[in-house]
Amino acid sequence: MNKNENKYKTTLKIKLGDLIKNFSLSRTIDWLFFNLCLFLLLFAWIRFATKSFGWATTLSLSILFVINLLIYLFRSKKPSNISQKELEKQSKEFFLNYSALSQKEKNLLAGNSFGKKVKTNLYLQDNKLTLIALEQKTLDISHTLSCAKFALDNDAKKLIVLCNYCPKDDLKMLHSIQNVSVCVVSGTTAYQYFCSHATPPQKILTCSNVNKIRFRDLANEAIKKSKAKKYFLSGLLIFFCSLVVRYNIYYVFVSSLLFFLSLLCLTKKGSPQEKP
Repeated sequence: MNKNENKYKTTLKIKLGDLIKNFSLSRTIDWLFFNLCLFLLLFAWIRFATKSFGWATTLSLSILFVINLLIYLFRSKKPSNISQKELEKQSKEFFLNYSALSQKEKNLLAGNSFGKKVKTNLYLQDNKLTLIALEQKTLDISHTLSCAKFALDNDAKKLIVLCNYCPKDDLKMLHSIQNVSVCVVSGTTAYQYFCSHATPPQKILTCSNVNKIRFRDLANEAIKKSKAKKYFLSGLLIFFCSLVVRYNIYYVFVSSLLFFLSLLCLTKKGSPQEKP
């Protein structure tokens, strides 16, 4: 019995320790704000249908509890890492943005991340050369060998090659080079490596055609996380108005729409370009 009690206490301490370690005030506030918006959204329509504060409150809290329980169960089963397919898509979009930059912006971005530019798409940092060859469908072996020779001439110990594809024979040739460790990173892994080492400033990765307005850009602007409170406060004001007017269907609809937009702002995830 004592052993079981000790085991239970140990497990409880571990869980409490993990809970305290992973606690985040900002996430807690977001969770409370999300639930408040959802509660008011449910309450507005249930009260409109039942004309009863008591039923509206009880049913709204019950539905809110079920929704939170389902979200918890879904997240506990869902793997924390994003799918390989989605990661590959995000990585390639990131590099496409990089490719659209001017040469000066490319040098600024890649140079800050991979070191000093010594040749076209070749960067030196701490005796390590990085060749960015992702714009090529198949790795140009002659250019890569010249980069390896440059590494030998400048006492660089390692050459990292980022490419889409490298034939096996060329790969064996690169690995056989003496006195320089050649590491070829290809495919999705190369894009991921580039993304992890070259996160750009937000202002650099902007569309060059400022006159072109896309619906997706407008939608992203409309549901920025910073606008959640504005939607909520506007919805709250209209919601209170719906409690005192006789014909309140318009007020209920508009306040619900604003609460819904606030929820969208809270659940929106940043794109890879927005990540620090």
